[in-house]
Amino acid sequence: MVIWAVMIVGALLINCMMVYLLVFVAGFLLLWYIQLLSKRCQLDLEIQNRELQDFNAAKDNFISVVAHDLKTPAYNIESLSQALKENFDDLSQKEQKNCIEMLVESAKTHNELLNTLLDLSRLRLGSKQFNPERLETRKLAAEVLEQTKLQAQQKQINQTNQANEYFVKADKIMITAVIRNLVVNAIKFTNPGGDIIIRSEKRNTEALISVTDTGIGIVDSKKDRIFGVDNTKSTTGTANETGTGLGLLLCKEYVERNGGEIWLESETGKGTSFYFTLPIFT
Repeated sequence: MVIWAVMIVGALLINCMMVYLLVFVAGFLLLWYIQLLSKRCQLDLEIQNRELQDFNAAKDNFISVVAHDLKTPAYNIESLSQALKENFDDLSQKEQKNCIEMLVESAKTHNELLNTLLDLSRLRLGSKQFNPERLETRKLAAEVLEQTKLQAQQKQINQTNQANEYFVKADKIMITAVIRNLVVNAIKFTNPGGDIIIRSEKRNTEALISVTDTGIGIVDSKKDRIFGVDNTKSTTGTANETGTGLGLLLCKEYVERNGGEIWLESETGKGTSFYFTLPIFT
C-alpha cells in the first residue's frame, strides 16, 4: 500500500511539474509572440510614417509647382492686358496682334491647367462621371490626330494612324483625353521633321494602344516617377513649349479608372513610346 501511495504521489508530482513546465513554455512563447508583434507593429508604423512623409513632401512640391504654373499665365494675362490698355494706340497693328495672340495663349494655358486640376480633384473625390461604352480604337486615334493636326503641322511633324480596328469598353471623354495628352506631349518633345505614330493591337482580353515618337526621349532618372505626383516640374519642349507633368498624372488616373495599365519605353535621343491597355468590349 505504501509503495502504491508513493507511486501515485510521484505520478502526481510529475504531472504537476509537466503542467507547470507547459504553462511556463506557453507563457514564454506568448511573451515572445507579443514582443514580435510589437516590433512588427512598430516597423509598420515607421514604414507608414516614412510613406506619409514622402507623400507630404511630394504633395508640397506638387502644390508649389502648380501654384507657380498657375501664376505664370495669370501674370502674363494681367501684364499683357495692362499693356494693351495703356499703349493700344501707340502699338502697330502687328504688335497689337502679337499681344493678343500671347494673351490668348496664356489664357488657354491657364484654363487647361485649371481643367486638369479639376479633373484630378473630381477623380480623387469620386465625383467625376464614368460612362464606359463601346469604342473603336482606330476611330479614337483618327479623332485625336485631327484635333492635334494644326500643332503637328506648325512643327512639321508627321502624324500616322496605324491603329487596328478593335472595340474596347471605356469612357470616351477619359480615353480621348489620354491619347490627346500623349500626342501633344509627343509633339512637344519631337523636333521638326519627326514622326508620331498611334498603334493598337489585341493582347488576350485587352487592347494595347501606343503613341510613339522620334523625339528627344526621357532620361532614365525620370522614367520611374513620370506618372507620379512628384513629376510636376515645368518642362520645356523642343520649341520652348511650356507645361507640367500633370497631363501624365491625369493619364494614369484615367487609364486605371478604365481598368487598364500605362507605362513607357524610351531611349534618350531616339524617342519615346507610351503604352496603355483597355479591356476588349465583349
